Amino acid sequence: MAHALPWGAKQAVLDGIVESLDHFEKFQQIGHGLGVESISVRGANGLVWGSINDRWLIGTYATKREWAPDIVELFKHFFLTANDGGTFLDIGANVGLTLFPVAQNPRVQCYGFEPEPRNFAYLNLGLRENCPYDNVVLSQVALFDRKDTVKFELSSSNYGDHRVRVSETDGLLGEGSREVILVQAERLDDIVHVDRLKRPLAVKIDTQGAEPNIFAGGERTLTAAELISLEFSPHSMRRIGGDVEAELQFLAAHFREGAIAVGDQEGVPQWRPISAIVEELRHYSADPGIGTKYFDVTVRK
Repeated sequence: MAHALPWGAKQAVLDGIVESLDHFEKFQQIGHGLGVESISVRGANGLVWGSINDRWLIGTYATKREWAPDIVELFKHFFLTANDGGTFLDIGANVGLTLFPVAQNPRVQCYGFEPEPRNFAYLNLGLRENCPYDNVVLSQVALFDRKDTVKFELSSSNYGDHRVRVSETDGLLGEGSREVILVQAERLDDIVHVDRLKRPLAVKIDTQGAEPNIFAGGERTLTAAELISLEFSPHSMRRIGGDVEAELQFLAAHFREGAIAVGDQEGVPQWRPISAIVEELRHYSADPGIGTKYFDVTVRK
């Protein structure tokens, strides 16, 4: 019916589709019909490549044209106040939505770690488009508490929700039925020479529950960080089985204050003493009714 309409009316129908809430899903359907596998989206975080199947991460970026603006601004401001730049570690870099904006400061040496092959390929495409200063090094590894080859389970609709698999049981998100690949895992302290890093050091850790394992394998490096942004997901951490209490004790011992926000809710950090942050996270970790709820945590010295 739309095909038979005159050009102006046909354009109005298309405009209505684009303005609807589920327009990315409609775009996906059209793309699938045309054999499209990958897309690039230009927004505030740069020109970013991703899978057309990624309804959550790429779909959100395509819809909003920005990603985690408050966290990105926090890191950018942190390095602007350092006259000589510094070092940024993006652990779980995905397709570069945090890495690329930070790397626009040529005085900041950036390292991105992403184990999943398709995301890593997209990350490299974005690197060539967004980072002209030769200040970014990418590594296709999963940071963990040991050097190993580990199972890695893949989400079919959220390419930011891939994760290390330790438990073979089905999780609350149906993780047991996910496609599984093998990836190389390394300890952060084994592949980063912290004494050679330009200071100050800031770190982002978003690894879908492997955060306690990363702290265990990167204690020396992370002790040197002035600012860390990390995800805290009790369900995901339980499935992987890292030592959450050890992570909390590390935060309490090495940082002065922090902020907590419910996952993906934007807002300027509301800083509180680190003791209050750790106790709140400890409560969430022990709560049997927490479900799949997760939190974005920022800590600083």
